[in-house]
Amino acid sequence: AEIVPILSTGTVTGNCEILKTALIQSNAKEIWLFSMSKGSAEVRKLLQDYPNDIPLERIRVWFNASGLAKGCDLVDHMLSTGARRIRTRALCMATGADYRGLSQLLSSQADWHKPFVLPTTLRLVNILGVPLLSHVQRALIARYNRLKHLGPNDGMVVLDKAYLPFGPIYPLWGADHFLRDSRV
Repeated sequence: AEIVPILSTGTVTGNCEILKTALIQSNAKEIWLFSMSKGSAEVRKLLQDYPNDIPLERIRVWFNASGLAKGCDLVDHMLSTGARRIRTRALCMATGADYRGLSQLLSSQADWHKPFVLPTTLRLVNILGVPLLSHVQRALIARYNRLKHLGPNDGMVVLDKAYLPFGPIYPLWGADHFLRDSRV
């Protein structure tokens, strides 16, 4: 197994480039991708925008765990007003996160509305946390409550945006966005 050192606070575009370079340099005969949360946006962008630049014939499976491959409802909320954008920008500065990375996760971003076709050689497996409020970790309760008017969510994204329709969905009942359950 190999872990690609993407930047957790980086942009979707920047991390997509890091992933592309790592896949090109890989000597593995078979490649299985596992992405979680924002990483799924990066994998989707890679497959959508650069299919001819990567060794697609060697990529067999993509495990999309709690993916943000259609944007992020929490980011939509965080950037929905001027005051929230200022607060979020300040938070990004304090944590070293790239504000552009968040704005690339807006559900309204053009990338998430382009037609996406999974390559026929690639199998997709979706893994989703499906919590009730009583299952959500204390740190995510406020986020979960902010999104509940939009529908069932995992504390970051409404569940119908957390998967891609090209493969089976494996729900983890009682787990939140980070796939933690009440035992964690």
